[in-house]
Amino acid sequence: LLQHMQEKHLRQLVHDVWVAFRLLEPDLGRVAEQAQGGVTLHLVFGRHDRVIRTEQGRKFQQLAPQAITVDEVEAGHVLLTPAVARYLVEQDLL
Repeated sequence: LLQHMQEKHLRQLVHDVWVAFRLLEPDLGRVAEQAQGGVTLHLVFGRHDRVIRTEQGRKFQQLAPQAITVDEVEAGHVLLTPAVARYLVEQDLL
């Protein structure tokens, strides 16, 4: 996150995203119901992410274990990297 704080426009972008998403709270029970209806969910978390932790995904997975998979990659909060993309391709998730 610190790399985003060096320039004013990046700080503003981080702020705007946080403000926009702060009230976003999906109904995980309803999402799990949809997953049980035939939709498979592949959740990918960064092992070093201190914002959205893998444990949260594992708790969600318990709602529909047959339809939700949890993968943990060697990354932090930023998952849009070439290394993560390669992992997803190797795992046939992308």
